Amino acid sequence: MSATLYASAVDELFDAFHAYAPGHTVALDGSDVPTTGYFVGGVVSSVVVEIDDMTRDHMAEFVADNHRAAYVGMWEDDGKIYLDVSEHYTSRRMAERVARIRGELAIWDVENAQEIRTA
Repeated sequence: MSATLYASAVDELFDAFHAYAPGHTVALDGSDVPTTGYFVGGVVSSVVVEIDDMTRDHMAEFVADNHRAAYVGMWEDDGKIYLDVSEHYTSRRMAERVARIRGELAIWDVENAQEIRTA
């Protein structure tokens, strides 16, 4: 991952956090994020930080540690920010199955911009 793509990914995540977005995903190779389908986290252990304690450094470290991932995202649940490596699925059924296997709380429905609880 180039330094430019790294900085861009971190900036995009941090900007979304400061815009109070409920979640956001970036493609670490700089490509467009899919506009349909479903994202499932749990590829690696999430980093969970209290919302008031979240810093750009948390995001930068997570992106650096997972620089080979296709997608990295953040989302908020119950006052905590979750940083996740995500995989994209076109099938809701498959996304829900993978999420349950991984013990994920939810999947993200990209087209409808909403989470689908799985736990």
